[in-house]
Amino acid sequence: YTAPGFGALSAGFATFKAYQGQDRKSASLSYSRTVFEGRGSVFVTVVNERAQDRQTNVFLGFSYNFDTDHSLIGNYQRLRGESSESIQFQKAQPVGEGLGYVIGVSRMSSSGESSTQFTPSFQYNGRLGIVRGFVQQGDNTGSTSVYGLSLAGGIAWAGGMVAAGRPVTDSFGVVKVDDLEGVRVLVNN
Repeated sequence: YTAPGFGALSAGFATFKAYQGQDRKSASLSYSRTVFEGRGSVFVTVVNERAQDRQTNVFLGFSYNFDTDHSLIGNYQRLRGESSESIQFQKAQPVGEGLGYVIGVSRMSSSGESSTQFTPSFQYNGRLGIVRGFVQQGDNTGSTSVYGLSLAGGIAWAGGMVAAGRPVTDSFGVVKVDDLEGVRVLVNN
């Protein structure tokens, strides 16, 4: 069901008859809605599963777009007795040169134990290559921190000319306008 100003509501039912093993039934109810004049959205899904054990799983989430490049995303889920929450702020990676990044924090809880992880990452697209970096830092005693840094570039040959730049993963082109230098070329319009 969808109505202006209300959002979207849906329900579902599924049954699984096993040839061997256990039969299962599940019922779900989902709701989603755009908020803040279309800049954000929220959703919630509840799934009740019946098999040997009966359990209810919950999924919640939201997103908010500050502008075309910056957004905030959050999620919560409770699945088979374990729960997790995450939130991340991101700046979209530009098609051309520039910096994109994600700053994320997540927490997982299971059997009375919980752990938190901080996971920032970035990518800089330069004229001659790409620099990427990330960190995964946990809060548990004895947890391992993981760090990574990578550099990537490419070399292309076309029309008797060799050029260095970012990695070539699909195709490339050479643009020459008479003997003019620095002519601006647009990608994807």
